[in-house]
Amino acid sequence: MSELYDSIRLTHLAATFTSALGVDAPEGAESPCDIVLDRLFAEFGEGGADRVFIYNPDAVALWLFQKYTELFKDAISRTQIQLPILSVMPSVTPVCFASMYSGVMPEIHGIMRYEKPVLKIKTVFDALAAAGKRCAIVSTEGDSISKIFLERDIDYYIYPSVEECNEKALELIASDEHDFITLYNGDYDGTMHRNAPEGKQSIEALKANIAVFSQIYDAIKEKWSGHRTLLGFCPDHGCHEIDGGAGSVSVDGLTVGRLSTDLGAGSTRLSALTVTDKADIDGGAGMLTVDGCDLANLDLDLGTGRAEIDCRLSGDCEID
Repeated sequence: MSELYDSIRLTHLAATFTSALGVDAPEGAESPCDIVLDRLFAEFGEGGADRVFIYNPDAVALWLFQKYTELFKDAISRTQIQLPILSVMPSVTPVCFASMYSGVMPEIHGIMRYEKPVLKIKTVFDALAAAGKRCAIVSTEGDSISKIFLERDIDYYIYPSVEECNEKALELIASDEHDFITLYNGDYDGTMHRNAPEGKQSIEALKANIAVFSQIYDAIKEKWSGHRTLLGFCPDHGCHEIDGGAGSVSVDGLTVGRLSTDLGAGSTRLSALTVTDKADIDGGAGMLTVDGCDLANLDLDLGTGRAEIDCRLSGDCEID
């Protein structure tokens, strides 16, 4: 794999979000992204922003932007800056969003694999709430953002479907009562796991994410015309295709052989998979993310649409 890595880390975003609103970053967070803040203060003056809206589409990779740039036309035309961001490892959703909103690496915030405990360290939401800012999280139920940031003095809007989430986000913009809003969409991520990152349904889901971002921008332009708003399109991690045509999130140091899926029967079969070193495995519908384990005794339950894996591997690794 390439040894070329983006220089701006995901952990720079937390301080960027809070600094835009004139609030100190969570304790221990990495410094903010000056490229964003320099442009923001040049546009708005020393007062910065008074509204921040962060759109979190899951697994929209940089290479998708590079390969399908024309699909992003509406998003590009509505933004002033496009930056490549380096995610964290293991690059699975709860780990990445924990780093994005805390500003620290996984070994510090404590989520090191695909699990969804409530974060105990300070996050963007804690810092803003302590400063008197009203925050909202809008997410589909059961997903990482709907779970790991619970138990904070913020507003939660959790729904069964992406469509309901997007409708609520537009309602919140119209009501104009929140200083900071996070909207999560996991439809591309779920679709690419089943149909590969460039499958027809996956590309349609990607187009839908771009359309949602454009719709949010247009609503903010109309409803928040009296505000100074920072709007971000911020995925958690990327994706790539693995053998068998399914999609997986991006990992380093991966050797995979002969993965086949049979979603109609609700099962996944795996053979000849080996990797080196040590890490975690993330299971989703028709996919596996592997970085550093030899797999044994796989047991999947796709009844909820996401595989829950509970078994042991060689090399002192665990699968979740």
